[in-house]
Amino acid sequence: SVVQHFVPVFDQPWLREYFTVQRVLEPADNGGFKAGGLHFHRLRYAHTLVPLFFALAPDLWRERRVLGVITLALSLVGLFFTYTRASWVAVAFALAVVPLSRLRARGGVRAEFLALTPLLIPLLAFVGLDKPADRSFAWHNALALFKAHPLLGVGYGGYPQQALTLNGGQHATWSLIHLDAHSLLLQFFAEQGVVGLAAWLVMVVLFFRWAGPLNAPVLGVLAMLGVVHNWAFHPVVMAAAAFALAWSPRAIRPVGAPE
Repeated sequence: SVVQHFVPVFDQPWLREYFTVQRVLEPADNGGFKAGGLHFHRLRYAHTLVPLFFALAPDLWRERRVLGVITLALSLVGLFFTYTRASWVAVAFALAVVPLSRLRARGGVRAEFLALTPLLIPLLAFVGLDKPADRSFAWHNALALFKAHPLLGVGYGGYPQQALTLNGGQHATWSLIHLDAHSLLLQFFAEQGVVGLAAWLVMVVLFFRWAGPLNAPVLGVLAMLGVVHNWAFHPVVMAAAAFALAWSPRAIRPVGAPE
C-alpha cells in the first residue's frame, strides 16, 4: 500500500490483461495515489485490514509484542494512504468499545449490543442526508426500493437489476453505482424487507449471546464499515470478516489457558 501510494508500480500494460487498474491509479488530493496494496482497490484493503487487526492484536501484544508494534505501525501508515475516512471512524469506535467490553466481562454494560449502534447511521438518509453525493445516491436508491417493497424486499441479490430499473439505466456520472447500495444495512433492507429484518434481528441476538462480549471491537468495526460500504460485496473482505470473528475467541484467551 505504501509503495503503491508513491510509485505507480501497478500501472503496467501487461497487468491490464488480468486486472482492472482504474481504481488503482486514483490520484490523492495531496499527490500520489489512493493505495490498496496487493488488494489494488483501497476499500478492500482497508476493510480487510481493520477487522483483522482488532482480532489479532491481543495475541500479538501478549505473545509477540515487538512484532505487534511493527504491525501496528505499518498498518496505520498503510491505512493512512488508503484515504478511507470510514475506516478511521471504525478504528475509533472499536477502541471506544474495548473498555466497555472489559466492563461487560466484569458484569457491566452489554458492549456487544453497543457495537450495533453504527447501524442506525444510514437511517439518516430517510431525512435527506446528501453527502457524499455518490453514497447518498446509492442509499436513496435502497430506501426507494425498500419503500416500494416493504414486506419482502426485492429479493436476495435483486438489488442491482432493480436499481437499474429504478433509474432507467446506468447513472451518467456513477456508471457502476447500481451494483450495490454502498451500505450493507440498507442493501439488506432493500432486498429482504421487514420480514427479513425481523429474522435478522433474531439471528443477531442469538449470535451475540453466543459470541460473547469480548468480540465487541471486531463486531463494532464490521458494523461501522457496513454503514457506508457493502463489504459483503467483496468476497475477500467477507472472508477476512469471517476469519476475524473466528479468531477473536482465541485472541481473548488468557495466556496459559487451555485451547
